[in-house]
Amino acid sequence: MKTISTNALWVWAIFDGIRPIENRKFLTLHRGPILIHASASMRETPLIREWIRRETLYLPPPDELLEREFVGRVVGQIDLIGCVAFDDLPKTEREFAAGPYCMRLRDPQPFNHPFPMPDCRDWSDVPISPSLST
Repeated sequence: MKTISTNALWVWAIFDGIRPIENRKFLTLHRGPILIHASASMRETPLIREWIRRETLYLPPPDELLEREFVGRVVGQIDLIGCVAFDDLPKTEREFAAGPYCMRLRDPQPFNHPFPMPDCRDWSDVPISPSLST
């Protein structure tokens, strides 16, 4: 199954059901289920800081993510339902968008037992068995 890797803090927000967009530098025609990998990056970007401040939401500190064995792992599956250029994204969907391309995500399904994948790259093919699913 295809896999994308993103900042562990954003992955937390995706699986918490509050971030339905993932930004990428490339357009993809792929649709359907993909796996999400929580990268070792836990850098609080200006977009993350502004979002946390404005929404007064809780994102766990990096050491808590490490303790939960979340970082560097494939943590779940989600449906990729579309990918559009930022300028084509409706204004109502731009809260987490920065572009230049925005993947629209739906139906996050976290795994009960995330599995390690320390060197994951976007669009890596990861074999997955039904026993790994939620």
